[in-house]
Amino acid sequence: MKFSRNLLSKLIDISKIDDDKLYNTLNDIGLEVESKLNLTIPKGVVIGKILEKTKHPNADKLNVCKVDIGNEVLQIVCGASNVEKSQFVPVATIDTRLDKLVIKKSIIRDIESCGMICSSTELGLPKIDDGIFVLDSSIGEIVLGKELCEYEIFNDSIFEINITPNRGDCLSLIGIAMDLSVVFNLNLKIFKEKEKKNEIAPGIGRILNIQFENNLNSSVCYKVVKLQGLINTASLKLNLAFCDILTNDLLHNIIRFTTYMTGVIINAYKFDTYQDIDDKIILNIKRDENGIESVYFKDNKLSSIGAFANSKYSANENSSLVVFEASFIPSNYISEAIFNNNLKTDEYISYISKRGSSPLLEDGIVFLSYEISSMSNSIIYSSTQQLLQKYPQQRISFKFNDINTIIGNTIKNEDIASILKKMNFTINSAADDSFISAIPPLQRQDITSIQDIAEEILRIKGINSIASIPQNFNHSTNIDINYKIYKIKRNIAQKAIANRFFECIHYVFYQKDILKSYNLPVLEDKLDIKNPITNELNTLRSSLIPAMLDSAVRNINYGYERIALFEIGSIYDELRNESQSLAFVVSEYKDIPQYPKTKGEFWDFYSFTSQISDIIGEFSLKNTINANNLYHKGICSCINKNGVEIGFIGKLNPYIANKLEINSNCFICEIKLEYLLKVLQPPKFKEFSKYQSLSREFSILIDKNISFGQIKEAIFRRNFSYIQSIIPLDIYTNDRFGDKISLSFKIIFQSKDSTLKTEEIQNNEIIEFLKQEFKAILR
Repeated sequence: MKFSRNLLSKLIDISKIDDDKLYNTLNDIGLEVESKLNLTIPKGVVIGKILEKTKHPNADKLNVCKVDIGNEVLQIVCGASNVEKSQFVPVATIDTRLDKLVIKKSIIRDIESCGMICSSTELGLPKIDDGIFVLDSSIGEIVLGKELCEYEIFNDSIFEINITPNRGDCLSLIGIAMDLSVVFNLNLKIFKEKEKKNEIAPGIGRILNIQFENNLNSSVCYKVVKLQGLINTASLKLNLAFCDILTNDLLHNIIRFTTYMTGVIINAYKFDTYQDIDDKIILNIKRDENGIESVYFKDNKLSSIGAFANSKYSANENSSLVVFEASFIPSNYISEAIFNNNLKTDEYISYISKRGSSPLLEDGIVFLSYEISSMSNSIIYSSTQQLLQKYPQQRISFKFNDINTIIGNTIKNEDIASILKKMNFTINSAADDSFISAIPPLQRQDITSIQDIAEEILRIKGINSIASIPQNFNHSTNIDINYKIYKIKRNIAQKAIANRFFECIHYVFYQKDILKSYNLPVLEDKLDIKNPITNELNTLRSSLIPAMLDSAVRNINYGYERIALFEIGSIYDELRNESQSLAFVVSEYKDIPQYPKTKGEFWDFYSFTSQISDIIGEFSLKNTINANNLYHKGICSCINKNGVEIGFIGKLNPYIANKLEINSNCFICEIKLEYLLKVLQPPKFKEFSKYQSLSREFSILIDKNISFGQIKEAIFRRNFSYIQSIIPLDIYTNDRFGDKISLSFKIIFQSKDSTLKTEEIQNNEIIEFLKQEFKAILR
């Protein structure tokens, strides 16, 4: 946001405040100054009037001008295309220095030239016209021969400040002036100028009517003007050029200047072909097909309020009958509407509306009408047509001491109340001044809590005016749940590394087609990545395994004989919900061929499972059919830990192994980390027995579909005395067994109170139980 000191002085009297004071104050109140430019026109540049213009006899594109500079008439050769008789222009006289150029008397194509008629850029100003800079009385009283540096508008300072997104009110000069008026205790000049009275101006009701739906969020205010004799002014162009918002159209410049000064968004619609005074212009305000509040004339959409205006129906400086519209729509509503509907917008309008334009629509219309009446003899229809919503006002109630607690210092109650009143808050306080309620002005949509009010008090009061006090330290632990989870994950990683696994990290992105081929979940299309890094990384991964398999293949191709990888990372479900996963991949050798294992040792299901158990603790396995297509259907189990199913472990699907050209003894495991964290428990120590244990081995014939885990669980459930553990020993098959297998296991018995005797061991009871429960036959 740029503004000039001269323009700011139109709103507050800063004649006694120098640039340094203004610069420091803006920074102190949170309007950070990014740059400051001191504008000065070189001495020797004076105002002249072109008395005569004739074609140069020896050059088609040059003119010979007679220019009156008060005390003499100069002959100047000028090549500007816009030079005309009777213009007031800046003239650089002989010996004037313009940057690196010194003006000298010269001969141009045999014609003497005594000076230079200047363009704005030659004077160090922004570009304004294509050619020379034409002056008029808007810069001040025109006095021939008077130096331009004597005029305030050409002896100025330009400030550029950084506006934070919550301060939409400071995208207008009135918002900046409001803050400064409070800090410097100055009176703010409100927009109360009236347009020039025109006795023949009809009422707006004769030509315009508005219709609208109920439950709209928008407010609008309309003014009708019949444009006549609109004249540009040098001061308007210069002020807009300083702020980088100058356009090539005079009417657009007036509209932008109005928005710049007041913060009110203005649209202008042309109705040049409208003739029938008995047939009113009826504007209909309603929601369009996307639910966006828009303005219609008949079936034509003129604009979407707060988003864009249809250029087909927008007025310009050549229009005759114009309907001006001041509009306001809450910033949160229009921001969501633009984002959710991917709405086409006018960048200038939407930038202001999304950050918060001014709801003081009448101020905008008054300022606009005054500018038009000052620059033309247009007929401005009396009164306005309005649709004004009653927006809920944010009432914030608090105690004065609450403000002091937040700031950490004591500010007098009367100072707090005074600052809020100056900032146009509506305040009410208790009789004893212990309690206060404050309603922010409508244009301060960013103030919603007591913390916001405390910030405003501190900002205006000045942080340097607050006395420092010692900081009060209260010791408390800074370890939160997230830190604890991080420590648990790193502890798991350390155990995996201790078991000779290598940690790997992959992108959270993966190729969608490959995930589908593995029958893994994929994101819904509407939630997918719109602009992927590459086609190979075009979605979010739903498993860690696929990318780890790619890394395993890559390492095998590099010549590594032992592959053991693990990863802890994020995965996503179809609805893009994030969760954490722990995965392992092994392949090739468990131990490479070297002494004393000269033939090496390959991975198998049991050695892999044992390694995972060393990392995450004891668990049991259960048969499953719910694993995804990555797993071998016959060599895959569900991991059950403390009664919770936390993941899957098994051999890689042979089809995938063959496709990836990876060794067939590749094993994989993936665990939902959130499930694992729930069941991870610190070790529980218990008293151990000092008495000798006894063991008994059993060999039974059972149905081949009965697992050792079922037998073990059933024996423990039966609560036989003194059983400490049950250990599997062997499985033996033989054709003569038919559908049965021979299972051998060992039971260890131990008492905490005494040495067991042979008769106390319940061998026979256990055998009878197995016969009844599983139809087992003792071998």
